[in-house]
Amino acid sequence: MKALTEDYDDKECVEFSSVEVGRQFSERIWIYGHPEIMNQKMQGKWVFRRKEADEYNAASLTAFYFETEFESKPLDDRYARMVQYVDCLVDTTTKTYLDNAEYGYPESSDIPVDSMTMKQKQEELKKLRGTLVMGQCSRDESPIRHARKIAILAAESVSWEVFLRAHLDIMNDRFERVADASEAIRRRYTYVHELELLDINTMELILGISFRISNPSENHYYGSIGRLGRAIAEAENVEAIEKQILGMIRDPALDDFNRIIMHNLFLSYIYQDANEARQKSNIERFKE
Repeated sequence: MKALTEDYDDKECVEFSSVEVGRQFSERIWIYGHPEIMNQKMQGKWVFRRKEADEYNAASLTAFYFETEFESKPLDDRYARMVQYVDCLVDTTTKTYLDNAEYGYPESSDIPVDSMTMKQKQEELKKLRGTLVMGQCSRDESPIRHARKIAILAAESVSWEVFLRAHLDIMNDRFERVADASEAIRRRYTYVHELELLDINTMELILGISFRISNPSENHYYGSIGRLGRAIAEAENVEAIEKQILGMIRDPALDDFNRIIMHNLFLSYIYQDANEARQKSNIERFKE
């Protein structure tokens, strides 16, 4: 994949990244100061990143060679509708946190939510959305507790668009942590069942935020493939989702990029499924 983006330090760059069968994480190479690369032909060319040895790591070289040109393939209507479902459901004009939000750890109101007036709920919600909470390690539940408070107050104050984004942040474990070895990830739930109780089509939602597209709406919500595998394992309609994903992996009408994404999503689901009999059966189906 090739994209004009920003790195972790907000510096503009052209990013080249891979998506590979059976690997959740990709190789990435960032090219700085040459945005024109986005429009250049890449067939038969190399891009590489070299790192010199330091006291912690050996020297390394990462490279991509492009056998063909980059190309985009339109999503089939049945898959495009899943992406549209996400953008209709998850308001693209809204973010979980306010644009001027700053890092901190606010104390929430001592007044129980049930005792608050509508005005108090709205004011408390605004205060919480104005603060970004960073966890200290993978075991730090502070960011999740903060997002849960936002979701609850958003629901109580009829801010549907904020509620859903905060809930999806929890489901996708989309939080910053100073050190995250993900040691505690098994103890964190996705709360997908709460969305099912709201009559949300969780299959279309999960798959819609799994697709990778080149022309998304601004603030389109992308899901974490590793975390969504866990959500599938916790969903009530898991059999229907299984059937849909396996069909997509086989479907030549779907571009190879997204077929690999779905392959990795199903692999993540198998790995995180606590139902051992179902897990064993799905491993065989997956091999086919």
